Amino acid sequence: MRKFNFYVLLIFCLSGLLINVSFSQYWFQSGAQAYYNTDNNNGGSITIMTTSQNISLDSFGFWVGEHLQNNAFIQVGYTVYNETGYLKNNCTLSGCSSKILITKHVPFWFYEYFPASNLNSTNFYGSFGSDYLNLNSFNNFSFNFSSLTNKWNFYVNGHEVGSVNLYSSSSGNHVLYALAEYANASNNGQYMSPVEFKNFRFYKDNQWQYVSKAYSYISYGAGSETNIPNNYGVQEYDSLINNFIAGSGLSLQNNVLLWNLGYKLNIVSQYNVINGSGNYSAYSMANIKANKTIYLNNTARAILMGYQGTGFGSYTGNDTNFSVQMNNNITEHAIWQLQYYVNVSSQYGTAAGTGWYNANSSANISLNANTLQINPKERVLFKSWNNNINAKNFSVLINSSKTFNAIWQLQYYVNVSSQYGTAAGTGWYNANSSANISLSNKYFYVNNRSRLLFYSWDINNKTTNANQTKINIIINSSKQISALFKTQYLVSLETENNYGNKINQSYFYINGNKTNNSMFLTGTINKSYNISSVYFKNTSISTNYMFNLTEPKLIVLKLPVYNITIKSRTLFGTSVNATGQIQFYNKTNTSFYLGNNGTKTFVNVPYGYATGYINYFNLKYPINIANGGVADFVFVTPSLILIIVAGILIIIISYEIRKHYSRKMKDRKINEIINK
Repeated sequence: MRKFNFYVLLIFCLSGLLINVSFSQYWFQSGAQAYYNTDNNNGGSITIMTTSQNISLDSFGFWVGEHLQNNAFIQVGYTVYNETGYLKNNCTLSGCSSKILITKHVPFWFYEYFPASNLNSTNFYGSFGSDYLNLNSFNNFSFNFSSLTNKWNFYVNGHEVGSVNLYSSSSGNHVLYALAEYANASNNGQYMSPVEFKNFRFYKDNQWQYVSKAYSYISYGAGSETNIPNNYGVQEYDSLINNFIAGSGLSLQNNVLLWNLGYKLNIVSQYNVINGSGNYSAYSMANIKANKTIYLNNTARAILMGYQGTGFGSYTGNDTNFSVQMNNNITEHAIWQLQYYVNVSSQYGTAAGTGWYNANSSANISLNANTLQINPKERVLFKSWNNNINAKNFSVLINSSKTFNAIWQLQYYVNVSSQYGTAAGTGWYNANSSANISLSNKYFYVNNRSRLLFYSWDINNKTTNANQTKINIIINSSKQISALFKTQYLVSLETENNYGNKINQSYFYINGNKTNNSMFLTGTINKSYNISSVYFKNTSISTNYMFNLTEPKLIVLKLPVYNITIKSRTLFGTSVNATGQIQFYNKTNTSFYLGNNGTKTFVNVPYGYATGYINYFNLKYPINIANGGVADFVFVTPSLILIIVAGILIIIISYEIRKHYSRKMKDRKINEIINK
């Protein structure tokens, strides 16, 4: 392109001034070409990373430049040479006024221009320098037209380093270029470390504006040979806006869009609910709209308080809907007030504090009463809030949504009464708690033959089975508890045997309950008592005696109790001291001796029952007695046997003697007869 013929001329001029710089034929260029809307500008600017380059042949240059409306050419940037030497400096159409020492591999800034009248000149017009330049850092290089002086001024990091009148105030239909260049090269093998360019801008309408759109530019300088490839590429850097790198090892695609983002409106918001962020064409209007309130959930919301803007033309204020003109990149920081909903509730009374609160503000929570009467027998007591705060009124830091529910303790009134004695337990009780109900005594004596018996509690007109003077009940409603009593009469029991003689029994069974001979029983006409049995001498004696009780009572029971007598004697009526063993009705056994009188009496034998035997000289006789009586036994004793034997012998002897004398008499008579 023609505009680069002048840079070629610069390199030719420099080559004659440097030591051992040989003539070459190639100018390899790569970088960014600004979009057409940068035409008719009044200046250009670029920020370039300025570092040394290990170059062994010729030079590298990094710059921003353009043709002006009258085809004059202007550029500014920095260059790196392969050798150390002196260059002519401060050169104008009138000549150069000084020299400057250039150190190899070290960057030096330069600016250069070619007036429209000297486009084909091979002379260098401009200057070199190292002041204001920060090595190994980003440096800004710019130029712009001053209407006050009618000159184009050159700047390094904002410091003016030169100026020139090129008889044109704008670029006309020309656009800006920001390029890296391997100049005066003999081949394409020299390695150029990639260099970062950013913040490509143009000056127009009295303000600096970012280049909204740029394309890759990979080509050759005017007058350059083109028969070997340009190996120096360009590409967008890390997808950053208006940021690219140029040098070796990069993309070699030409005329590819590097960015087309214009100016960016960046809305920084904690909540992604604001429309408007994005890329806009230069000078276009961006409309920002948002709801004043957004609900994050049912209990959290954010209030849009306004915006804090940065960038030319940005907005700062409390409006939620507004427009900004995109003359440059603008950032709007949405200012939100986070709020949390506090729900304060109570089943009873009046709770206050419900509402929306700013985050980290304080909320006052309150309740109008500690105790509320529901009715005369029910009330509620404030116990605590659901977050274990016991104070009725309190303040709390709101750093999240909160729910405060008053927890009440329901209480029931329990009234305990008794006509007799002292009843305890009256008072207020927590619902479902336990109440201890008690009566001072179980019995209250009217006199020594009648008394009142506590037999149950009446709870809300319902008799319970609780017959203890001390009970524990669960209070799940109000209670009216009364002690109930029954009249009891003294019942005295006496027993006598079958002969009408009083006997002392062991105990009785009345209605299945064991008792002694004196007890208090409840008097009632409709209730019958049954003395089912009497326990006497370890024997249960059935009675089945029925009676009703309406007053104190004496009951005499005749029991089937008899006396038993056992006798033993000889045939002649003499007493025999026999031994014996008998078993009574209750299965108990006893052994006995009849003694010298031959008699043994057992008094008050249940049922008069006994079985067993009596023994004398191995003579046994069974004993079976029922309903009392006398068992009389006759024994043949040894002496009696001797007497009987002696008697028999006497009879036999007497008989034999009589028989003998009778025979003799008979024989005498016979003899007498014979003798006659």
